[in-house]
Amino acid sequence: MNYFLDLLFEALHIFVIVFNLTGWFFSATRFFHFILISLTAFSWLGLGFFYGWGYCFLTDIHWSIKRSLGEYQLPNSYIAYLLEKMSVDNVSHEVIDWIVGSVFCLVFLLSNFLFIKKKSKA
Repeated sequence: MNYFLDLLFEALHIFVIVFNLTGWFFSATRFFHFILISLTAFSWLGLGFFYGWGYCFLTDIHWSIKRSLGEYQLPNSYIAYLLEKMSVDNVSHEVIDWIVGSVFCLVFLLSNFLFIKKKSKA
């Protein structure tokens, strides 16, 4: 069962990352993108205030599953984990976090701009 959950969370993580990066592009998905990017911001910043900045509840659950499967020494970030799995281990986690945070901020601002722009037209 835990292997299935691990695969499910792998797919869910990848979906969230890809949709957070691209969901703003299509007008049909912009509302859902706004919701998901806002939930991501809430996790990273709101929950992060209590658990550490950049805290992701999805990663926390996923890491619990991975630990139950015997996988330890997991990085704080799922993207760092993916890069390590792809043998891109010559980039520090701080650089990865900085790049991820910067791209996230740009996409978050863009999503909010498009959401407000649409609301003002209505």
